[in-house]
Amino acid sequence: SPSDHNERNLNIMMYGLDPDVCKQFYRRKDLELKADALRVTEQTGIRMLCPKAVIDDWMFEPCGYSMNGLEGQTFYTIHVTPEEAFSYASFETNLECADYTELLNKVLHVFRPERFVVTLFGDESALVDIEQCPTQLQSLRSFKRETQSTTCFRDEYACRMAVYSSEKAVPPG
Repeated sequence: SPSDHNERNLNIMMYGLDPDVCKQFYRRKDLELKADALRVTEQTGIRMLCPKAVIDDWMFEPCGYSMNGLEGQTFYTIHVTPEEAFSYASFETNLECADYTELLNKVLHVFRPERFVVTLFGDESALVDIEQCPTQLQSLRSFKRETQSTTCFRDEYACRMAVYSSEKAVPPG
C-alpha cells in the first residue's frame, strides 16, 4: 500500500547568504575545475553534511556550485548561487531521521543565510516517525519562524512548510 513507502524529502532553501560564505563559491583560476569543486566541498563544511556519501561535485564559471551525494538509498543535493545581489543555496535530502534539528543547524552553519524556507514532504508513515518536525520550531539559532502551513493531498501525503528569518532582520513589533 502507498502508506508503507515511508517516503520523505527535506528541502532547505536559503536566501541572503553571508558574503564571506559566498566568496568560497567563486572559481579559483589556479585550480582545475574538479580540484576546485573538491576544495569547496571540503573547505566550506559541505562534506560534513553527508560524511559517508559518495559525492559528485561541480564548480561553474565564474561562480556557483552543485553537488549530488549518495549513501545507500539516501541522496543529498546542494546548489549554490553566490552572487551578492541574489545569493541562494538549497539543500535537499531524503535522509530518514526522527529529528532534523541537528542537520538543519549544520546546514545553516555552512551557509549562514538571512532567511530560509524549509519544506518537508512525505507520506503519512514517514511523517508519523518524525519526532521534531523542522517546520514546527518556533525559533532556531538566531532565526524566528514567520509562518508555517501544511498541505495534504492524495489522502496519505503532506507537505509541511515554514519560513524563518534572522531575528536581526525581523523588525520589532
